[in-house]
Amino acid sequence: MDGLSHVLVGLSIAAASPEGLTLRSGIVCGVLALAPDFFLVPLALVLWRRYEQTLWIPQASDWAGARPRYPCLSAWSWNAPYSILGVVVVCGGVEASLGWPAALAYFSHVAIDYPTHRGESALRPFFPLSSVEVQGCSDAWRWPLRKMVIAWCALAIILVAAITLRAGSS
Repeated sequence: MDGLSHVLVGLSIAAASPEGLTLRSGIVCGVLALAPDFFLVPLALVLWRRYEQTLWIPQASDWAGARPRYPCLSAWSWNAPYSILGVVVVCGGVEASLGWPAALAYFSHVAIDYPTHRGESALRPFFPLSSVEVQGCSDAWRWPLRKMVIAWCALAIILVAAITLRAGSS
């Protein structure tokens, strides 16, 4: 999924949490819903430099062959944060320091990415014990803009519903 979708999911988690959607919970859950992708920044910078892309943003095609070409960077920026072990370690630390809604926001990113990544972007749940990949049923990186807008609208409706339900129950 794209970053905006992950942030909307994180904000919905904050809205449904015991604290509700506050500035603090919105920032914490929104940022943690994006956090797994932050691990990709070092690899993205290497790809940007290799292909000399503008705005430091590698194109989707630049990622093709990145895992075998940069195995160490891929292991720590791509495979580990999305593995079961990586998720347990990060979510455990996040839950202990920021609470379960923040940990759920991080987990939501990984849970959403498994069905929306396939091919070159397929995820490896058992890393570092296995290189088995889970092929998602969709490749969100190849969605046309109109489908992304539909997804954003649906997620925004969920966010508004969570805020409305929260306001109605208090």
